[in-house]
Amino acid sequence: MCYAGKCCYFMKVETGSMIFAVINMIINSILVIGIIAGLVWYDIHYYQALHPTDYKLVNNVYQQTDEANKLYEQAIYVNIILGVSLMLSLIYFAFSVLLLNGLIKTKSGQVKAYFIFGVIMNVLNYVLIIFVPAVITVSVPYTLLLVMIYMTYTKMEANKHCATVLHDRSVLVSA
Repeated sequence: MCYAGKCCYFMKVETGSMIFAVINMIINSILVIGIIAGLVWYDIHYYQALHPTDYKLVNNVYQQTDEANKLYEQAIYVNIILGVSLMLSLIYFAFSVLLLNGLIKTKSGQVKAYFIFGVIMNVLNYVLIIFVPAVITVSVPYTLLLVMIYMTYTKMEANKHCATVLHDRSVLVSA
């Protein structure tokens, strides 16, 4: 995918990483908004199911406490799953913002932080493949994107090193 500082042989790795960072941030923000909307929607419908306004329904609900308890347990599980999903999505969103900021301001430390986070998440995805084989459709392309981000990081580090060497030479020449 990446060779000699180029991504797909025609684009700089910095440009490819920037495109990935923007798309990643957009997808993560849509995911966060969707999970929040799903959480609110589910809790509203759960509240309406437990607190009906029709008096005939109220008497009927109190007679069927077993169904209400099952609904309550189901609501707890759904809220836990959506809450954990929201937290993971917020973490992904924060790291995608960190990657975009690092690429815009050429801060190699932030790009490296995203790379390390991506490697850890990708290792967890590969462990998850044991239970859900369909995860491989996401993990393999993400691995290639992480290679591109690593190449961007190494290129930033090399440019940082070259800039300090050039700066030192200018000091020596002027002295």
